[in-house]
Amino acid sequence: MATYSIKDIEQLTGIRSHTLRIWERRYELLLSKRTDTNIRFYDEEDLKYLLQAALLLNGGYRISKISQMGLEERANCIEKISSQSEGNYEVFIHKLILSMIDMNEVLFDNVIQECFTLKGVEFSMFHILYPFLERVGIMWIVGSANPANEHFISNLIRQKLIAEIDKLPIPSPRNSPTYLLFLPEGELHEISLLFLNYMLRVRGNYTLYLGQNTPVREAREILNHYSAKYIFTIFTSSSPRRAQEMLNELSELADKYTIMVAGRTILEFPQEQFPQLNFLYSGEDVRTWLELQNYKRETTL
Repeated sequence: MATYSIKDIEQLTGIRSHTLRIWERRYELLLSKRTDTNIRFYDEEDLKYLLQAALLLNGGYRISKISQMGLEERANCIEKISSQSEGNYEVFIHKLILSMIDMNEVLFDNVIQECFTLKGVEFSMFHILYPFLERVGIMWIVGSANPANEHFISNLIRQKLIAEIDKLPIPSPRNSPTYLLFLPEGELHEISLLFLNYMLRVRGNYTLYLGQNTPVREAREILNHYSAKYIFTIFTSSSPRRAQEMLNELSELADKYTIMVAGRTILEFPQEQFPQLNFLYSGEDVRTWLELQNYKRETTL
């Protein structure tokens, strides 16, 4: 079972560490464990309890009341909060963390369906799923995330995005711009690329989707047979040295194609180092670029 420091709990639940200590003294809400060297830690059951407490606090309940609730009463109150949770995205994020810890696909599905129905796919990704994944990243960094839990939730998100893409009509390549989408060799985290595919398709763009772990040379071979105007790729886990090599390869294609590059790794490079490429440093940069291209397209029709 994973364990969490008091700092981990603060980052995952939003409850300040000094507040946790006060609760333990005043309400005996949660008695944290201690190591042989007297270092405070929490386990998965503690994290789930505190996520529930955070949900109830966000819903207007006082900690004095929460400390007296049993499991069933907490669950009922959380369900009531959820039905009134429009605009309170922490409710959704905390539920997603719970669904990951418990590997509860039903809870995950209910949360995602509610998010997509109320807010749409794009809004939900930017304001709920990406913040959730950032917290999963924190759990991974501190070593408190079981890889199986992370794979479980990542694959569920991947499935949902594929299902939403499947609902969209396939644009005609003769009537819309064509984008070649791929993750470079060694890149396996596909969620952002799938989301990009969704954003392009929902705006009426045609996409050639190659997926993960595609060497630049193989993408170039595809371009010899299929027409495309844009190339879009994402660097998430490549080392800066390896990313630089692949960025140099992409730069050789810039005389024929407009090339967009996004992802965490490119933060290591200034745009001036690769003037032939278009660096998009954040999700908001990507969305702004797409909206600009969509506007240009509409005004020229």
